[in-house]
Amino acid sequence: MKRVYGLSLSLVFSILLMGSIWLEAKNIEDKPFDLKELNKTENSFTFVVTADSHIGFQRKDTRKGRDNYRRVVEEVIKMNPKPKFLVIDGDIIADSLGKLPEEGLRRNWNTFVEISRKLLDNGIVPIPVRGNHDKIVPQRLGQMVLDDLVGVFRRLIDVDHEYYSFDAGKWHFVVLPVPIGESVFQWLKEDLQSHASEPTMVFLHFNLLPVGLVQLEYYTYPKPKLRRLVNIIRSYGNVKYVVSGHVHMGIKASFKTVWDYEGIKFMVIPALGPGARPFGEEFDNLGIQAQGYAIFKVSGENVEWVKYKSVKNNKVYTYPKTTLKFSKAMAQYWLATTPMDRYPVVGVNKIVNGDFEEGLKGWFVPFKYQEDVNPRAIVEVESDNALSGEKTLHLYSRARGLTGGGREEAVEAFQAIKLNDRRYPVISGAIRIGRYNPEGTNGAFIRVNVFYKNTPQFGLIYFFGNDSVRVKGRERSILSSDRDFNPFFRFRAYARYRGLWGVYPYRIGIANLKTWQDKWHKFTINLGRDYEMIRGDSKPPYEELKLDRIVLWLGAVNDNRGDSEIEVWFDNIGLSFRDKEVVSNIDGEMVKLQIP
Repeated sequence: MKRVYGLSLSLVFSILLMGSIWLEAKNIEDKPFDLKELNKTENSFTFVVTADSHIGFQRKDTRKGRDNYRRVVEEVIKMNPKPKFLVIDGDIIADSLGKLPEEGLRRNWNTFVEISRKLLDNGIVPIPVRGNHDKIVPQRLGQMVLDDLVGVFRRLIDVDHEYYSFDAGKWHFVVLPVPIGESVFQWLKEDLQSHASEPTMVFLHFNLLPVGLVQLEYYTYPKPKLRRLVNIIRSYGNVKYVVSGHVHMGIKASFKTVWDYEGIKFMVIPALGPGARPFGEEFDNLGIQAQGYAIFKVSGENVEWVKYKSVKNNKVYTYPKTTLKFSKAMAQYWLATTPMDRYPVVGVNKIVNGDFEEGLKGWFVPFKYQEDVNPRAIVEVESDNALSGEKTLHLYSRARGLTGGGREEAVEAFQAIKLNDRRYPVISGAIRIGRYNPEGTNGAFIRVNVFYKNTPQFGLIYFFGNDSVRVKGRERSILSSDRDFNPFFRFRAYARYRGLWGVYPYRIGIANLKTWQDKWHKFTINLGRDYEMIRGDSKPPYEELKLDRIVLWLGAVNDNRGDSEIEVWFDNIGLSFRDKEVVSNIDGEMVKLQIP
């Protein structure tokens, strides 16, 4: 090792590095900005929102996030008129999925603060929002963050908590963190109530309403917190916008998933940094990841327009005025905290409209994102291919082009039926397979959950897929949209799972699903008998269970790999009550119950 005046080069480099960190820390110890100064803002102004920068040094993609954020700051500084503030809507830094040590996390935060101070130097206020990857103490992905980022935020703005609010023009703005508990709920209620006469905008990282991908149906707040938060937001009539990040969607998907719920617009800002979730389409060949930032123009008590500037092609896109309408039925499903709320019964001891001659009457379809051309997720009633009558349920799911944990996609429709017959419930009907990629772990499924009031009693999944395919793992997609109410699903990082009951059939084994294509196959499923066959000694017999409700799901799932696709039709779905001797079968052949 070479030496410089008696010191090793490694020691010299260490001294230089520590000196640069000290200088950086010295620069960021300036007095934080007092948010009350924004009260002086005139009634007409602009501000900027970006999200998911994931600033870091550790990988090429996180360095890209850092560089993108630096570029956004430089562009915002040059804007005329100059924006009043820039919101960084969560996942500000990279944590390498929970694996980054503390010194790496602090280095990333120092970089963020250093870049953000350039905003303050030019009269623009940085508004940081805490996301699920924003931390100082290393924690595993999916673990609740326990550290406090107030110290980091105070390097830029004068706040006492990770949640805070401020005023600009005639508007009131609220910032909420991902870790949200009783103190935040109470503060939010008091803050919104005390500003009930002011139009209000809420910034937080997690999306509060669906965006149409399976993973994002559970990768947000647990349902009790989600429901409570949304209800507080809509309680006082002053909140006009809720702006989130987290989803890592493109511009077009952002435009098409703006919800109007009781006059409140819920919107998700595309990611500035690495990672993208597949929505299957984008403007101007930008691919599935179109980094940039949104610009809001406020005039008095109105948002005049919202635009999005891409840093990939330098184009500016204007958000449309039209929005999706979040209906009462959707709110009941999405925000429910109990199975009885989530699954309102539509029939007693029978399935309503099981032949689909009345369209989707009696069936509920969870929201799925739809591309403008060649949609990859279809749930519809069509007039062709019906087994009998004129109509049938048609489901189609095709890969969107991005794989990884929890990225599988399912399309489905469900119905809840009240039970007061104690004989064995038997589901019957017909299934037909259309387009199908045999290389993927794709298939159709029938899922049944049986409840007594709000207590799940048992559940069964019948998966129609190749017998040679290892289907263990598909249940995470089949169950993920229902994780708060399903006895099998427990959230872990992304879509990890464990079975609460421990045993249940994954699939109906079929030697070669290709031989099934373009033919109708009739099935009979004796739920009580199948439960008896797999319950084991620790569970009570079917006759001793308390039951009052069945929720029946019909669906299709694909693993999102390559050309993965699955198309299926269901028809003549019925519910009857029979003896225990009735055996589950397809075309007269006994169903193989496979227990993991």
